[in-house]
Amino acid sequence: MPTIEDKVTELESRLEALEARISMSSPQETSDEVRATNERILESKVDALADKLQLAGRPIFYVAATPLRLIDIGEIFESSSPATKLFENPDRVREEGFNMYRSDRHSVIVEGQNRELQLASQIRTLGRDGTLVALFRGDDDFLGWAMKSTGWPMSQEEMATPNRINSLVLIEATYGVVRLTRDILKTSRHSGTPIQFSIGLRNMMWNGQGPQLLEGKADRNMHFASRVQSEVDNGVFSVFASGDQSPERIAFMLVAEIYRRFGVPDERVPYSEIVDGERRIVPAQF
Repeated sequence: MPTIEDKVTELESRLEALEARISMSSPQETSDEVRATNERILESKVDALADKLQLAGRPIFYVAATPLRLIDIGEIFESSSPATKLFENPDRVREEGFNMYRSDRHSVIVEGQNRELQLASQIRTLGRDGTLVALFRGDDDFLGWAMKSTGWPMSQEEMATPNRINSLVLIEATYGVVRLTRDILKTSRHSGTPIQFSIGLRNMMWNGQGPQLLEGKADRNMHFASRVQSEVDNGVFSVFASGDQSPERIAFMLVAEIYRRFGVPDERVPYSEIVDGERRIVPAQF
């Protein structure tokens, strides 16, 4: 049960977010200041979601969307509304994939402001202000799926290896969150809303070693494929997206931020290609 102090902190965060969005039209407010404010608010939300999934101090991966305009999606409080149905059962590129899982579970209203759905390896929340946060396990159960072993149980040697990131999981999950955000805003008549999208990693260091990222596409030989390593332990990276940018372009912009931290240039990000003069993620390659 939230304490009075918890509720006061939540109200302060909402007020700070409101002030940030109002100031977007103010010439003295820079995009860097807005980005920092939204990221600070996001971090507190990630803390709360990680606790609910019992992942405090464990590796996690998250993607979030923060509208940069004041909007109200009040229909999330209606269990049968199109926005709620999309949130619970997003459209998927593949029936069996690593995007936003569909579920027979129903989401619940939390603190009268957010709709939340908790699954085994992920938790997602949608606020009536349009803010969407999806948090995933950052270990072998999701982000590092099938990266450490061809069998179970893993050997002691494999258990001691760094956290490994499956490129397909990273990119498909990111695309799924971006696409879900766009779909919800469209069905709630806010499709032109500019958004700050953020992608983050936490607690990725293991045994004093930084995480390893699968450099190319995931396939049956990915256990032996080339990996690149980084000292990234915690980090959140954001991009601003206009209302008319495609989910494929936005998803690329986000994952490229992660790949750059591993020293991988944009043209080598897997599952991407140049389309209409800009590099985008290509879901047909999943």
